[in-house]
Amino acid sequence: MEYKEYSPSKNFRDLVHSYWVFRVFKNETLTFPIKHETLPDSCLSIVAIDQPYFRGVRALGPHSKKFQIDLHPGSLYVGIRFHAWIEFETSLFVKPDTVNQTLEIPSALEAYFASLTEPEQQENISARLIEKKLSAFLRDIPIQENNLVKYICMHLDNDQPVGETIASIPSSVRVIQKKFKEVTGITMRQYAINSRLRRLWVDFIRYPDEKRELIYRYNYYDQSHFINDFKKKMKRPYTDFKDYMNSVEVSFSEN
Repeated sequence: MEYKEYSPSKNFRDLVHSYWVFRVFKNETLTFPIKHETLPDSCLSIVAIDQPYFRGVRALGPHSKKFQIDLHPGSLYVGIRFHAWIEFETSLFVKPDTVNQTLEIPSALEAYFASLTEPEQQENISARLIEKKLSAFLRDIPIQENNLVKYICMHLDNDQPVGETIASIPSSVRVIQKKFKEVTGITMRQYAINSRLRRLWVDFIRYPDEKRELIYRYNYYDQSHFINDFKKKMKRPYTDFKDYMNSVEVSFSEN
């Protein structure tokens, strides 16, 4: 199995967190179907899918808990992970209704991305190709940034506590909480938890010899604190998840 994540180009950075491609090769020696699990994720993704039993496009909503799916050999997933502060037309997605869900999308929307998994494209998938499809989508389907939610998310991504982040915003806490959940589908606290866990795991992969230092850098008291926290969120031991992830070839590309 192979997972590749691409950062967006400069023109798309305010809209898109990342692009990702996940392949399950036909010659995998693993026992199928595999119960695949991923970390909670605060972003909504549009995903082009090519599986032995299904081909199409789905929306993967923000997740306040781990995501699970059965994997089969010869499968391909290509995702566009939009920033949590992005607002879509309500006729497309009402974010709170998408949380922990995989959703069908309108056929008109599917047409923009379905070709990403066509056989002739599958060996040439890149950030540039995905952005070509995304550009056509954005010409016809308006989306926008919510500046208030963007401000909050960017501070939470820097591990600033929720209380400190919103202290200088001239609105009541209740109004801010309501707007944040309306735009993202999840609470500020859940966003902060998801962000920390994901950034830590990415750094684990990038810097495998620095795990202990990273645990402290991400404000865990010690290794036991992290292990217990991970098990609470993922309902499985950290070592078990790590062993499974070692079966996936993971890479990150900057743009």
